[in-house]
Order: sequence, then structure tokens, then C-alpha cells
Amino acid sequence: MKFERQKMVGWFDIAQLWHTGLKTVISTTLGNYADRRETQAALSPNYDYHDLSDKFEDSEDIWVDYISDLGDGFNSTYTIAHLL
Repeated sequence: MKFERQKMVGWFDIAQLWHTGLKTVISTTLGNYADRRETQAALSPNYDYHDLSDKFEDSEDIWVDYISDLGDGFNSTYTIAHLL
């Protein structure tokens, strides 16, 4: 596969600035609503998210296990994945 040099991006080109600005406005506007749990719950008519009492009424304790990666970069991600 031969390397083919691409045209440089004209960051100060009016058309490029307009296109980038438009994409930023759209992603900012729609991104605020993209990962809302209330929306997902409202769109799922088969599951009652409010009635979980029957699943835990016989148990005294509830255990919650989760994995968290609090660092940046490959080393922290690898460490957590290795512990799994």
C-alpha cells in the first residue's frame, strides 16, 4: 500500500470553520440528551424500573461489584483488565 499525501486542512478557511462550528453546535445540542437513563427507561415499555423490591426482599444484604479505571493511559487499563 503506497502512502498518498493528503491535502492540508485549511483551518482558517471560512467553509472549514463554518463546517466545524456547525458540527460542534449539533454535537453539543444532541450530546446533552444522548446518554440519559430516563430516556432509555421511558423507551422500554416491558420493564418496570421502579419495582425491584421482589428481587431483594428475601435478602438482608445487597452486594454490588464494579470495576473502575481511574487512571489515564494503557498501564492503568491493563492493570485493571489483568485483575479480572
